[in-house]
Amino acid sequence: RLAGTILICGMGNGVHRIADTPWLRRGERTLYWGDVDTLGITILGWLRRGLPLVRSVLMDEATLKALPDTEVADPTSAAPEIPEHLLSGSEWNCYRVVTSKTPRRRLEQERIPQAHAVAAIEHAFNGNE
Repeated sequence: RLAGTILICGMGNGVHRIADTPWLRRGERTLYWGDVDTLGITILGWLRRGLPLVRSVLMDEATLKALPDTEVADPTSAAPEIPEHLLSGSEWNCYRVVTSKTPRRRLEQERIPQAHAVAAIEHAFNGNE
């Protein structure tokens, strides 16, 4: 349904491997979707160092609020440091929310209902935030 797109998944901490890909660096339609937790948001920041135009999808406080019953325990003991300038306002707010919860909680990608995820991704690819 999204002609001319590719999906790269399972990179996790390895996103730096694709950050220097020239055709991705030019792309304004590059999206990142990771777990909504301290590490997932930090990985987004790391990716944005190499791909400054990358946009996130489903990585905001609205997603957390929409799906509160899908959160699970987050085994991360400490929040990684991420420079605030690498995140948008809504991403930074989400980071503050997930780092302030006691005990830590996270929303894993696979717990988001598929229809919800597909709708958000299609919305983002159609030029909407």
